[in-house]
Amino acid sequence: MRNRTIARELAIKALYQLDLFGNDIISDMDTFCKENTEKSDIYSFAMALIKGCRSHIKEIDEKISSVTEHWELRRMAIIDKNILRLGVYELLHMNDIPPKVSINEDIELAKKYSTKNSGTFVNGILDKIYTQYGNGKLLKGTKSISIQQVIPEIDYGNA
Repeated sequence: MRNRTIARELAIKALYQLDLFGNDIISDMDTFCKENTEKSDIYSFAMALIKGCRSHIKEIDEKISSVTEHWELRRMAIIDKNILRLGVYELLHMNDIPPKVSINEDIELAKKYSTKNSGTFVNGILDKIYTQYGNGKLLKGTKSISIQQVIPEIDYGNA
């Protein structure tokens, strides 16, 4: 596994914890990352992602909310929400990473850590954000995405 992929996984785990327990544990994230990797480049990239996501969380959440219909951020699975946050942060603030690489990495994280439909969900949302936001500005003529467009209806049968 590539170092940046490992760093993204570490960042997602840290962001998940921060979402559950709040900013009171932000100082523990440094220790968490150090304990989970011995490589300085993995640690540095993971910490940059964590700090970047947290420092831009309001902007990131607004961008996510702007492209979703019928799906409030608070209703999203915590892991999916944080994978999206990571992806949006990379798309808008890390110009050295090709957007398609960021999106693909986040799709793979969703497939690994969430439900079977989460990869499709993450892809739909991040692709919409990538399409709509050029240099952090909303492009003309764009529309929001509906959750029904991303995740198909599930037939539970007689459950």
